Formats: sequence, structure tokens, C-alpha cells
Amino acid sequence: MIKPTHLSATLVVVFISALAGCASAPHEASPSMASIASADPVESYLDLITTYAIYAKTIWHDAGPLGGYWGDGVDPKANQNGAVRGTCSTMLGYATLAHALDRKLLPLDRVRRLQAAGLDREWLVRYVRADLRYVLAHHVSAPQPAPPTWGNSWQSPLWLSSAGLASLLLWDDLPEDLKFHLRQAAFAEADRVADKMPKDYRPGDTGAEENAWDLQAPILALALSPDHPHADRWWHAARVYAVNVYSTPADRSSDARVGGDRVRDLATTSNLFDDFTLENHGFFHPDYLQFSGEELGEAWATLTLGDQLNGTARAVEFEPYAAHHVRDVWQRVMRMLFLPDGRLTFPSGTDWTMNCSVESSYLALIATTQDDPLAARLEREHPLHALRHRDLSMSSGRMLGDSNLEWWWEPLVVQRASTAILQHELRGGAGAARSRTSAAPQVTRVLPDASIFVRRTDRYFVSASWGKRKTGTFTPFYRDYMKRPYMTVPLDAAILPAETEELESATDAGDASVVSLRLASGARAALICLPNSVLWLSGSPLRPIGIQSDRLAGAHAIASAASATTVAPLTKLPPFDIAGNWLNIDDRFGLVAGTDRFRYTPAGGFNRKSVAVDQLEPHDAFAWQMIADASSGQTRLLAGEFSAHLDHGVATITLRDGPAGKKYRIVAPLTALASPAGTVTVVAAE
Repeated sequence: MIKPTHLSATLVVVFISALAGCASAPHEASPSMASIASADPVESYLDLITTYAIYAKTIWHDAGPLGGYWGDGVDPKANQNGAVRGTCSTMLGYATLAHALDRKLLPLDRVRRLQAAGLDREWLVRYVRADLRYVLAHHVSAPQPAPPTWGNSWQSPLWLSSAGLASLLLWDDLPEDLKFHLRQAAFAEADRVADKMPKDYRPGDTGAEENAWDLQAPILALALSPDHPHADRWWHAARVYAVNVYSTPADRSSDARVGGDRVRDLATTSNLFDDFTLENHGFFHPDYLQFSGEELGEAWATLTLGDQLNGTARAVEFEPYAAHHVRDVWQRVMRMLFLPDGRLTFPSGTDWTMNCSVESSYLALIATTQDDPLAARLEREHPLHALRHRDLSMSSGRMLGDSNLEWWWEPLVVQRASTAILQHELRGGAGAARSRTSAAPQVTRVLPDASIFVRRTDRYFVSASWGKRKTGTFTPFYRDYMKRPYMTVPLDAAILPAETEELESATDAGDASVVSLRLASGARAALICLPNSVLWLSGSPLRPIGIQSDRLAGAHAIASAASATTVAPLTKLPPFDIAGNWLNIDDRFGLVAGTDRFRYTPAGGFNRKSVAVDQLEPHDAFAWQMIADASSGQTRLLAGEFSAHLDHGVATITLRDGPAGKKYRIVAPLTALASPAGTVTVVAAE
């Protein structure tokens, strides 16, 4: 059997001197900025997969006649994301590399890196076969499954789908017994899915992603055996589950056609709201919107590979079902939530990762199916974040070794990069989109079902959330944002008071957008969005904003009227005060408030998945201006023009909207029923 080996010493490059300088040069790009994403995202994906494939040999375990596995192995007591899912995702990465060698997609330097690590095509295939043997031996469909077992359970179709894709890519390299057992596992999973109804939304818990991964079971069974006696049942289940991924309330009564069916004949769920958002884990969670869409694309790719194997055309028939509401979700929601550097932002905060390049397969789906130039540009930028993590992890040979993530997140990056590659290979057609203008959206929008307000300009992204999560976000876009984008981080509870309860109004006032929010006490909060800055107002004290402070972000230089200091990443420090009514971070981000001091609370270590987040807040402030692309000197001058007064519950603010902006006078009632809603006035004062 395959024995674990270790990385060749010649392959390990350690940037000790560069990393040591990270904390001492806050104004320069940190060492993590060294990577450059390729103009062709497929090249970047293959680069990342190559890195992880070499490292993965160090976590390979031989299982004798049952093959072998990467990581934890099947363990019902452990997190199966780190067991079956992790090893199957790695298997797909190895199969993708072997497939790329067949198609001569890998540059010579990466071919040599793989060969030096003992991973030529023959050995890549050997690992795939050994892992497939292990995974199938433990599946409950095996004649005498090896304990512990897995399968026919929550998420198991998702895990099997990666093994299925790996097998289809290398079908001619598999022995007949593995093909037989893979079919048996796929048939068992498909029959189980076909016998049950798709999951419907429950409060705080969409069924979109579970229907998307259950979809993989009938799809894989059809790809492996289109003439099976149960094929008609599987085909019906595939159509039903696909439509019930991005299902809306209107679908249940819709006479619109999808493929050869009426939507109402397939839709039994409402997993999206009318505004095409969803809730999961109890709040608006765009990560599950992108993941569910990615899985629709993956199902199509699996079926296409099956068509190539069997000479069928199922994927053409399946295309309209896989496309159900995909364009609506992208155009109405997701398009405005991807930042210019390809990262996804989270108006209600998130409990998953940030800055890890795990949305690649979704962006590939949109770029190739919607011929969307923005998605194509975002996809080219997207792998850069994992590449930067990799630069910071070079001493370990890993991709995300500088973070606090469990081992299986790296295979997840590999799995999604692999399926993104397949989208490009099997669909093509993204070239036309790349040749056109890809301007970022300029959007002001209320998503009523998600209880979210979003404004996006070429200067900043700002959002307010008054639903399950009471929070605000602000992302400044500055002159060198694409080189060093890691500044603010969405938090579950930030800026807006915890008692924020509902939207009163969202209106335009000249070149400003004004959002008025009611607090539980009857008082108000308001967000005034100007061309170059935003102003937060509240009848209760405003809460902190999150500042990323890990090695990816590098050190932050903080300047104020009273002091200048540098906060090194991941350094344990007690909270400290910064005197004065203004401060500036890295000569890029200006903050001015109606306060006499700010409080800065260093994280001192990772306190969120994949990120360390410091907190910054003005002391007891009812007015807080955030200015994109302002230097320290400019912020100091802006602070001199800022005044904030509260008289009988009415706030009067005078400010300048950024270094080259207009001066404004803003009047807003903040205390309980000081005046009717919608009475915030914004007047240019010059």
C-alpha cells in the first residue's frame, strides 16, 4: 500500500527575514502581499492545489488492504467535515492534478515540484485509488462495511460527490471493483434522497444548502448508470431538488416553465425570501447563498462528465433546472456583496471564514453561465487571498497554516478550486465576459426580508442590519486597497446599538442616502451616507467596529491628535485609550467622532474563524464619521471642521465629507419620539 512520505527539503522555502519585518513596517505592504493572482484563475487554482497536494502527503495514513486516507479517517465521534469530507476533497484535488497533467495545463515548474515530491501522474492516481477504496469500504452500502461506517445520512451525498467527481475524471484508471462499489454507494444515496421530500425553510434555517447537497446523490447515480432501472426516479428527484434549492414563495403557485415542467409542479419549499435572501444559523447568511449556487453548478458538471462517459445528454436537459433563480440571486443580492478584491462581505456578520478564497466555484459558475464581466474579474482576484495565506505558511508547506482553522478547510479550498476548474473546462465562454467592462456596482438598496440596508459606491461599502443581528459594517476603499485590503471586519454586533429594532425609513436627500432606525426605547439611530464618508448617529452610544489584526493584515499604524502607535498583529495587549476626537489607521482610514477619546481593544490572538479582530469604539459617542481614503493629516483637518451637539434629543452635526468633499449640516431627532420618522435633514453648507 501507499506509505506516507515527507516533503523534500528542497521544496520548502522559508521567508523568515520577510516575516520578521511584518510588524515593523506598517505603512508598507506586508510580506503576504507578495503573491499575484494569475490573469487566468485556473492557473491560480492549480497553483493552490499543487501546494496542498504536496503537503497532504504528510497527513496520509495507510490503512492496509482498505487503502488509506488523508487527515482523520472515518470517525463517527468526530467532526465528519474533518473525516470523510476532508479526505474526499483532497482526493478530488489529486484527481484534478492528474487530469490537468493529461490536458497539459500545469506549467513545467509545478510538474517538477510534484515529481520532486513523488507525485507524478502514476502516484497521484495511486493515492486516489487507495483513498477511494478506503471511503467505499466504510460506506454503509458495502456488502460488509468496515467499522466505523458512514453514509445515507445528513451531508453524506455532499461528501460522496467529491469522490464521484474524482472517479469520473480518472475513470479509465480505476479497477472494476472500485467502479462497482462506487455505483453501489451512489445508488444507495440516490434511492434514499428520491424517497424523501426536499427540506423547507424553518425559522432561521434555510433548506437551500441541504437540498443542494442532497441533489448530488441522484445526479451522481445518473452520471454513473443512466440506464439503471431506477434512473427515472433519480431524474425526477434531480429536477425536484434542483428547483427547491433557490425556491421562493412565489414558486409554489408559478406556472412558469423550467425545462419540461411547470415550476409549481416541482417546488414544495420556500428556501429563499421574496428579496432572494435567506437565513441560516439564525441570520442573513450570504455564504449559504453562494454555497447553494456552487452546488447547482457542481451537479451540472458531474452530469456532464457522466455524459462524456456514457454518450448521453442529460446535462443539457438538466441545465434549466440547475439555473433556477441563479441569475436572480446574483443580480439582486450577491453581486453587490463581493468586494473589489473578490472577497465576500457579510452585512449581518458571519460564523464561518473570511479571506480564505472559498467562493471560487460560485464565482466560476456565474462567470461562465451568466457571461458576467464583473464575476469574471472578481474570480481572477479571488484566489489571491489563499495565495497570500500560503506565503505566510511557507515554512509548513500549507495554504492556511497562518490561521486557526481546522485541517479540513484547506481541502475545502482545494475542492472548490477543483470544481471551479471544471466549470471553465466544461462550459467555457467566460472569455467574452472578461473582454468587457467590469465596473463594480453602485448600489443603494434595502433587502426587506433580510432586514438589511446596503450602500455601495466606488469609495466604500456600508450596511445596517436590524433583524436577528443588530450590527453595522463599513469597508473603506482607498488608493492601494487592492494591495492591502484587510482593514475592517464584519462583526455580529458592531456600531449600531443592541436595541436597534426596525427600519423607519430609507430615503435620498440630494447626494446623500439617509436611513432612520427605531430603537426599542423609542429613540432613533441614523446612517447618513455621503459621497466620500458616512455618519452614524444614535440616541444610545454607538458600538465598536472590527479591525483585522493578524499576519494577513499586518501591523496597523494608528495616529491621533495625542499620539502615534503601532499595533502589531496577534500581540497580547490590554485595552488602551486614544485621546481626542479623531484617529487614523494606516494613513488610509479616518475616524472622527463626538467624543473625547477612543478605546482600542486588541484581540491578542485569533478570536474568529480565520481572523483576529481588534475592536475600536469612540467613548460614549452619539455621532461617528467614517472617511474612506483619508491620510492622518487630512483626518486631523476634517476633525477641526467636525462639530456635534445634542440639544433636547436633536443632534446637529457639521462636517466635511472627506478631504475634497462638501461641507454639510445635518439635523436628526434621536431621542424617543423627538419628531416623526424621516425628518433627518442633510443640507450642503457651502
